[in-house]
Amino acid sequence: MKTLTLSGASDDLIYLTGSTPHHEEMNVFLDGPHIGTFTFYQNDEPKLHALCLYTGTWCFAVCPENEDFGDVLDWKITRGWGNICSYSEDITFEVPDDVVVKFKKGKR
Repeated sequence: MKTLTLSGASDDLIYLTGSTPHHEEMNVFLDGPHIGTFTFYQNDEPKLHALCLYTGTWCFAVCPENEDFGDVLDWKITRGWGNICSYSEDITFEVPDDVVVKFKKGKR
């Protein structure tokens, strides 16, 4: 298992820490509130989404890809507030080592 954490910063940055091979910072400047979506893939199949929302503070909505959850519900997800940035939710995912995360920026 590996641990990945999402958090927002400023009004245009999202951080994904714990990702392989390195820490990622996404510049996502858009008029909100839906800024973009992180999709968690396992075996090249989308399993889970984390929608990034900004309305003056950052938060994340998490949902499975479809009703066939499989073992996604066994992934531990921990939510906190202000542990990384005072105006952002921070959300930590414990996922299998083979999970790959991709980001898609929202549209204006």
